[in-house]
Amino acid sequence: MRTLLFGFLFTIAACGDGGEATVFDDAGNILDASKAGDGGSSSSGRTGLEGECDRYKECGGSYYATAQSCIDAAANYWGSCRRAELDAFGDCMRVQDCAIAGSDGYIPSQTPCAKQYAALAAAPGCKK
Repeated sequence: MRTLLFGFLFTIAACGDGGEATVFDDAGNILDASKAGDGGSSSSGRTGLEGECDRYKECGGSYYATAQSCIDAAANYWGSCRRAELDAFGDCMRVQDCAIAGSDGYIPSQTPCAKQYAALAAAPGCKK
């Protein structure tokens, strides 16, 4: 079963610790980081959710037609009350290798951004 970007996905581990990143394939299998691609970072200069969605499209993600549709779907799913957590997760994901950042079926809790995803998932929901 494939997990879709933003709310239908996301896992976190440790982002930006200076060590070698663990890279996963779409099935959650650990890949050899030395063979994993470009090393990350969106060229748009945007941060947070926007930067993550830009990176997703730059890396060949195809579930969302545009970066804006990715942003809209995530914001609609998680709600504005979780925006800080969503941006923290996005900041971590936007610097990941394309093997992670461009995957249409990654599992957020099995990425180097698992901690940020756990915080996003644990944040209180928006009041209706």
